[in-house]
Amino acid sequence: MERIKLITTLCAVVALSTGCASTKEIDTSKLSPYEEALKQEHERTGEILSKAALLTSKSFAVYTRTNQAKVQPLLTNQQIRQARHQKYYVPNGMEDKQSYSWDSAPEPLLITLANASGYKLKFVNERPPVSRSVTVSPDRRQIKDFFDIITQQTEGYIDKIDIDDKSEIKLITVIYSRF
Repeated sequence: MERIKLITTLCAVVALSTGCASTKEIDTSKLSPYEEALKQEHERTGEILSKAALLTSKSFAVYTRTNQAKVQPLLTNQQIRQARHQKYYVPNGMEDKQSYSWDSAPEPLLITLANASGYKLKFVNERPPVSRSVTVSPDRRQIKDFFDIITQQTEGYIDKIDIDDKSEIKLITVIYSRF
């Protein structure tokens, strides 16, 4: 904590000592050689201080990232394998590539995607009164990717979309957020 205070104080001192960027330009044709040398030295000092401030901010960013990495728990090999599997797993029937252009409520798109992949659709919890709009570009992508897009864009409206392809009846459960 002491180090953070020190670095913050140093950044403030450097920022204050560099001066204001909106100072008037001095007419250099009327300066004496001494004033010209003084002006050049002042510009050089300002440049050095701005480079020092930049270096300080970069080192502070590295310091912050290092502390965050120390605080965060490390994942085991098993947890890493499980996360990769969840990220790249495509349920049965959702590997087909489709193209849908959409900019409206997610429910009709969910019904269309469920029908295209051969799944039944089930909604859980009461639908919130104000719908969220989902925007999908007409690019060709796997059906599962559409569900990922809907999940990202409806945060706070749809809590989770659970795709069950292990049971006999393929089921997509859409869980609305409680309001």
